[in-house]
Amino acid sequence: MIHLLCNLNPYNASKYIRIWGVYLQSWKYFEDYKSDIRKLLECSPILKEKAKIEAPNMWKNDSSSHKLCVHIRRGDFRQYRTFLETRADFLVPAIKYINNQIKAKTKKNTSLLIFGDDYNFIRSLKFPDMFTSINTFATIKNSSRGFEMCFAIEYCDTFLISASSSSFGWWIGYLLKSKGTVYYNAEIAKMKTFTKYMYAADAFPPHWKKLNVSKNGDVKEV
Repeated sequence: MIHLLCNLNPYNASKYIRIWGVYLQSWKYFEDYKSDIRKLLECSPILKEKAKIEAPNMWKNDSSSHKLCVHIRRGDFRQYRTFLETRADFLVPAIKYINNQIKAKTKKNTSLLIFGDDYNFIRSLKFPDMFTSINTFATIKNSSRGFEMCFAIEYCDTFLISASSSSFGWWIGYLLKSKGTVYYNAEIAKMKTFTKYMYAADAFPPHWKKLNVSKNGDVKEV
């Protein structure tokens, strides 16, 4: 069935491939062509070189640490009745849980890198003595969305999608170069009748880890 839905062979000689359809963000549509998709969406040499230059500045004193990256999205999501924005009551316990998992598995120190544009929200987050460094990607001057995605794909070892309706965060997780662990918020939307919420198994690869945070802050993989 998958082959009937998506067939990239033979490749078209055109510069761009345009796919028609509605809400095609499902790993099931193109799982058989994952390596092809990763190749098609590989970062440009210019962005890779820029990322290579910026990475040492980002982690001056902890280049060997495990890089835990978090994508937050608030802004426009706060205005919708459906999409659930990043909220601190999920984010803080989830980050602490993931950090403990990393330390138990790798025995390495962890660096935290946060992607997002709600600077006041990011500055309000507190993680005392948990990480060797905490950086916000927004501190890089003249960065673009493309560069933000490329940097994450190239350098993140573990990735958390804290607003699970974000397609930008989803694609970073899918294209992650390190093939590291991807976590996402089990509370995908404000409305449980939202399609992506109802059919989460279709939207998120089965090896990604879905986190649920209870009202008292307990974290479970579900």
